[in-house]
Amino acid sequence: MVPSNNDGFVVARSKEAKLLGIGDLEPFYKVQHLLRAHGVASFSSNYLLYGDISHRIMTILREFSPNVEVYSIDVMFLDLHGLQEDWQDYGRKIRNTL
Repeated sequence: MVPSNNDGFVVARSKEAKLLGIGDLEPFYKVQHLLRAHGVASFSSNYLLYGDISHRIMTILREFSPNVEVYSIDVMFLDLHGLQEDWQDYGRKIRNTL
């Protein structure tokens, strides 16, 4: 389970946290006792690391399309218009490169 910046809200939940009924964007202080009681680990988010990884991934993805649109820190659209390769093969090449 991962709380948001400054451990304010739950932003990512493990299967175990979901089974306990912990909702997305639940205030972290309200569920902290439940996590401890059931041995569910929580890890504070690391936005510097997340931003660095996002930048590295997006830099690599730019090699696969000359036309890209960055939508957010973790969403990027690649324009693959006119792609001459098989879609599945190209997707595998992207995955393997990443």
